[in-house]
Amino acid sequence: ENEWSSGLADQVYLSIRFGLALEFGRINEPLPILLDDILVNFDPSRQVATAKIILQLSEENQIFLFSCHPETKNIIQRAKTLYNLEHIPVAFYQIKDGIITLTSNNLLGTER
Repeated sequence: ENEWSSGLADQVYLSIRFGLALEFGRINEPLPILLDDILVNFDPSRQVATAKIILQLSEENQIFLFSCHPETKNIIQRAKTLYNLEHIPVAFYQIKDGIITLTSNNLLGTER
């Protein structure tokens, strides 16, 4: 029946999405990539490795990563530090009661 774990299925799905976005960007122009809780079913080491790939792709594509898990922010920050990707700008926002608020960013090289 279902031979893949949900984590493996998410990884394959994410790889296909990234491949399609990169190919389209090569032919036309880079697409924004929307991701929703993509790290949830990954084990901790794969979460950080995937965050590395997301950060690297964000140098060419605008990426929106939505999550209801506060740990996602920590995973992204851990990947930036671990893989020496501090130069890649990232901004974190929170939506509460219909209001979008910037919670932290390093768009200008400073953490807020």
